[in-house]
Amino acid sequence: MGNNIEKDSSQKPPHGKETHTHKHSSPTTDPPSGSEKDNPQGTAKRSKQKEWISKKLDELWMRIPKPSPGAWTAIFTGFLVVFTFLLCLIAYRADQTSRKSQRAYLSYGSLQMGRKFSDPITHKLTAISLFILWGNSGDTPAKNAHMHYTFKPQKDELPTGYGFPDLGDQKNTRFVLGPKAITASGEFIISTAHLLAVQQGQEHLYIWGWVTYYDIFDDRKQRVTEFCNDIINVTGDVTDPNAVITFTPSLCQEHNCYDEECKDNPNPN
Repeated sequence: MGNNIEKDSSQKPPHGKETHTHKHSSPTTDPPSGSEKDNPQGTAKRSKQKEWISKKLDELWMRIPKPSPGAWTAIFTGFLVVFTFLLCLIAYRADQTSRKSQRAYLSYGSLQMGRKFSDPITHKLTAISLFILWGNSGDTPAKNAHMHYTFKPQKDELPTGYGFPDLGDQKNTRFVLGPKAITASGEFIISTAHLLAVQQGQEHLYIWGWVTYYDIFDDRKQRVTEFCNDIINVTGDVTDPNAVITFTPSLCQEHNCYDEECKDNPNPN
């Protein structure tokens, strides 16, 4: 067999004799991009930009007015003055609140019945006495106080805007009232004829008055309290000295007030 037989290069080798060809290739590195290369010109440009920004900031800073040491002292002193003023304002308001809660407050308490007066011959009741209770609800005394009270029987109701004059010849009683204390006015005499007229609905019996005083915190500001009652609901035999007589002191439409609420300002002198 002298003829040469060309081997099919595609022919697979016999089973078990397959050969493997391993190709070893070294990893390749892409060349750096133009932005990542060390560019001397770009570096110089960025450096110039930084210098320009720094220069502009320095110029801006130099243009800002700089307070002198004396000016800084004045500014600090101004802040100190404002802070001190605020502290004083807080202390003042606290003091005013404390004064309001502790100062004297004189109030009309009630109308009380006192003695009874009888006719020595008929032994019938002819009059009774009444007196007013004043109370100080404050924690400090009321000083240089004056009071006045008036009673007036009349058929008609008091008109709106009535002046509530100080009637009678009584003197304005001067007194001092301690904290949480109560005092009574002098008594005034009401005849049983007026009580009977009120009981029968023929008459009104008005009693009004006022008190002025000063508290210990302010010797210049006069305080005032005013009251007015309309006596109604008189019960009992007003001619029997042994009878139990009661009545109701109803508030009037006006003349019940404190301090600035009162339209008039009584003069105790």
